[in-house]
Amino acid sequence: LPIVETIMNHALSRIELFLLPNVDGGTIDDTGAIRINHEEACNSTPSTRLDQVLFQVALADYIRTIQSMYRDTHDEQKLALPLRSDGPNVTLPTKHLLSKILEGRSRATSLLKMTCGETSVALLKGFIELASSYALQGLWPQVDEKIASANEVLRKMSRVSTPEGNAETHRLAIAAAERVACVYSTLRTHTIRNNGQVLKSYVKEVMVALVQLPSHTEDERDPLGHPSKFASSLHTYFTSFKDRDLAALKQTDYADSYFADGRVHSKPKEVQIDPKSWGNVVDYLRGGDCELMNTWIEAMNTMILPQDKAALLLPFRMCDLQQRQIAHPIQLSQVVLSFPGAAKVLNGTKLVKALGQIKVEVPLFIDTRTGFLLDFSQLQQLTQPQSQPFSKTDGSSLPALPPMQQVFYELPITKEEYLALHLLESRPTVEAQL
Repeated sequence: LPIVETIMNHALSRIELFLLPNVDGGTIDDTGAIRINHEEACNSTPSTRLDQVLFQVALADYIRTIQSMYRDTHDEQKLALPLRSDGPNVTLPTKHLLSKILEGRSRATSLLKMTCGETSVALLKGFIELASSYALQGLWPQVDEKIASANEVLRKMSRVSTPEGNAETHRLAIAAAERVACVYSTLRTHTIRNNGQVLKSYVKEVMVALVQLPSHTEDERDPLGHPSKFASSLHTYFTSFKDRDLAALKQTDYADSYFADGRVHSKPKEVQIDPKSWGNVVDYLRGGDCELMNTWIEAMNTMILPQDKAALLLPFRMCDLQQRQIAHPIQLSQVVLSFPGAAKVLNGTKLVKALGQIKVEVPLFIDTRTGFLLDFSQLQQLTQPQSQPFSKTDGSSLPALPPMQQVFYELPITKEEYLALHLLESRPTVEAQL
């Protein structure tokens, strides 16, 4: 049993090394409710810093809320410990949290002016939330001051905002969210169908899916760009050799790994890894090389208030234990409503139901002796894979295929797809307000 457990743990680590995206240490380290890395804060952009501050505020407010529910004002129970970067030795009484929430929301209003503008709904909500923080501490003169600031923002908005402009912003955001969700949904279906592999045929599949979207247009002036540009970018990625591919080669046993293709005796720098994995493609979509995806993400975020985004990412972070900006959709659907802030944002939407219906099981084959992943494309060529060896037309033969076991790995959902689904599921509510 210990040997079997060791092999399965090794297999799991191999699967995740191949299948999942890289660990993201850049945006998670500074999201503790209390601890703030001032050096990193100085080097980050205003929008990045805003996301960090709002996440800290959302976390502190969540801890304060459940402390009031459990009557734990002195933090004796150390509630929400998995989300607290300061560790179990730091006590966060409710009074201290209220002070930090007030401080964070005060910073957020300044950052909202810089990133969203002085006539934005986000700034209006920022002043209202700041007034609420002052009210919780009984500072009523400050409450009146912030409410007056909110009224001033509202007056400015009424002068510059138009129904036509709001409708166009909403249209672009929904169209962008449809494209982001389509790209990741098609990628998921392709990965499951190809047993964890992503082939070049994915480029054609996603191109066809994007063209069939209701929001698709052949207008060359479309600010979201034509899907052919996205497909061209993907094609370039699939035909190029990336740094991560080389790193994967260095960490992999060529003869028994998922990457083995009978041509691994050449130098690593000359090896082309095909197929890719789900994580490889996700890393590419998140990188700076895929400009159109970045454009879609930016357009999508214009309809998601920064405060709402922070509230939604808090339960997502609870499910993202490996810090890869991914979460199990079923687990996320069960966790998200336990966070009052997220539940408030999702009120009236069907996001939880949509998360629960996502298909997650990816079939894979592993060597039962070593835990190595096996190349499914080669297994398909054998009618009796457990008894027949690989063979070549010239008479030479490769080692016999080792005993194998089919396993299922449950594919997670990315942060980008999660936010896109939220916007799409919120569409009826938003359209009713326009």
